[in-house]
Amino acid sequence: HTEVMALWGRVWMWHALQVLVLFLASNVLIWAGTRQAWPYVTLWGLGLLSLTVPAWYYRFRDGPALTPIERQLGQVWGMFAACCLLTGVIVVLMGLEVTQLLPLVVLQCGAAAGCMAAILGGSFYVMAAACAALAVLLALAPRIGPAIFGVVFAVSLFVPGWKFSRR
Repeated sequence: HTEVMALWGRVWMWHALQVLVLFLASNVLIWAGTRQAWPYVTLWGLGLLSLTVPAWYYRFRDGPALTPIERQLGQVWGMFAACCLLTGVIVVLMGLEVTQLLPLVVLQCGAAAGCMAAILGGSFYVMAAACAALAVLLALAPRIGPAIFGVVFAVSLFVPGWKFSRR
């Protein structure tokens, strides 16, 4: 599905940068000792909303209609977003700290990346495996894990984005 990947290459490169900034900012909040949920919810709410800007600009603004493959990918990432939201609600209901949510969200992100790899023909299996490994790192090293994950995730999204945007 290189034609679909070529349509999304520039979007993925921008998303890589945005996700890197979000995880670095999350790490700053952790280093500052922020335990309340609202700064993280605000940061991630705005950050996730900002992901729509490159998608709109590079794919939806003047692009062709969505292909069936793109609709499947949208469903995968929509389910990922719903799972993350529900995981956050469960964490709050259980009285856990919001930073304890991160390894689970990264693991869910790995599952979504694995689905994306299966749909697109394999380019994102490395990202899926990295998410799985980094979920464990986040559980073991919560003070540095988000920054490391942000870098690894950004690179594993940027590289295929750059590769396919050049086609």
